[in-house]
Amino acid sequence: INDSLGHLVGHALLVEVTTRLARELRTEDTLARLGGDEFVVLLEALGSEAQAVAEHAAAVGEKLLRGLQGSCLIDGHELAISASIGIALHPMGLQHASDILKQADTAMYRAKHAGRNALHFFAPEMQAAIDQRLQLQGELRQAIARQQLQLVFQPQLMLADDSLAGAEVLLRWMHPERGEIAPDQFIPLAEETGLIQDIGRWVLEQACAALARWQAQWPQLVLAVNLSPRELRQAGCVERVEQCLRDHGVPAHALELEITEGVLLEDVERCIGNMQRLKAQGVRFAIDDFGTGYSSLTYLKRLPLDRLKIDRSFVADLDGAASGRMLVQTILMIARNLDLECVAEGIEQDSQLAFLREQGCAMGQGYLFGRPMKEAEFLAWMQARQR
Repeated sequence: INDSLGHLVGHALLVEVTTRLARELRTEDTLARLGGDEFVVLLEALGSEAQAVAEHAAAVGEKLLRGLQGSCLIDGHELAISASIGIALHPMGLQHASDILKQADTAMYRAKHAGRNALHFFAPEMQAAIDQRLQLQGELRQAIARQQLQLVFQPQLMLADDSLAGAEVLLRWMHPERGEIAPDQFIPLAEETGLIQDIGRWVLEQACAALARWQAQWPQLVLAVNLSPRELRQAGCVERVEQCLRDHGVPAHALELEITEGVLLEDVERCIGNMQRLKAQGVRFAIDDFGTGYSSLTYLKRLPLDRLKIDRSFVADLDGAASGRMLVQTILMIARNLDLECVAEGIEQDSQLAFLREQGCAMGQGYLFGRPMKEAEFLAWMQARQR
């Protein structure tokens, strides 16, 4: 929020959070802010029976989570709040007083990992997992400088005639010791720490550079690049994308930015405004993983979208119960009514492809057509299709 809306809004939000937390506590409880967006609550004299104390602490934690529910209107911005709470009991085993905060912090990260807006108690085995996470975070900061990140490209085809429409740009982290680290392990970490902005900038630069290299031979090719909600809300987002296109001499229509439904959670007006400015330049937009998050058809209608991507989990269900096919049919109908092209992800079976073609799905990607490939392999794949 500090990055996208400014420190005054961030400070006002912290004041509101403090007020809501304090409202749920007893006068003898202690509430303090550790720094950033982290708070600590000290509950004293809860008794000597560990089970009863744990139940009381959990009840207070649930109250605090409920107290934070509901959005805040700050300086004209509607902001959603959620929290992750870690609980450590004292005394416990050979624990020293200085250990309590560290243990509560460890438990808090476990609550975050479980999906946020949750609470979790400390258990000693958590510590090893958290230590590894902190190490990964430090190594991720160095990954760009050490050239450990690389782009791969997964083809996107027009389903009616199998012609190549473009490719989705995907990110891989090739760690010298751990091997290939999956995006679902490091992208959430990058978003939490703010590193997603540096990584997103690097990905966009590399994607535009690739387009510039390919443009003479593949002028119709569109590259789809993921743009996180945090990046889209950031001040200067529009200028950064425009500058990148200019620097590499790439036409705006060759770039598609894939957003997730997370843009509908916070500061929607700023997101829509930035999207409209880029759309006016010719940049395309797709909404990724449609139907898996917070879709609001009201907002969806307002977003300047070109394409809607059907999540791979829905495509996988096409071979199962009739409800899976009905869900995809519904998504395709919504897209048609909003005048959007549909891109089906994760097509792996001929039967899935046949159904999607029959239902009029415009585009698709998946292992049936091609796995994500490094640049040289992707270029060879395109050359082979021309023969």
